[in-house]
Amino acid sequence: MMRGGAKISVLWLLIFSFILTLGEMFFSPLGHAFISKYSPSRYLSTMMAVWGIATFISSLAYGPLFSATFEGGFKFSSVCIAIAVVAFISAVVLFVLDKRLSKLVEDEEEVEA
Repeated sequence: MMRGGAKISVLWLLIFSFILTLGEMFFSPLGHAFISKYSPSRYLSTMMAVWGIATFISSLAYGPLFSATFEGGFKFSSVCIAIAVVAFISAVVLFVLDKRLSKLVEDEEEVEA
């Protein structure tokens, strides 16, 4: 594999895959725990299925998204900056909506106390 005329080590691919796997191992149980705690019991299995389908669709979308960006003529630095901007905007939106989102998942005992 070459980028810019220089060969890179396969070690980078292994390290990336390892870090990605660790992220999924830590994130997936948190999502399942959140869903099982805050979903109504009659919708629990449906919400678990939605979580799995959302993960599947996001993984499936990676290939076409990669093709559209890097093979579509965009510069590597432009794509990285766009990803950083989207992540920053998402963080700001979550920060602004923090109190409203927290109220949605508060326990009823905490509200009464």
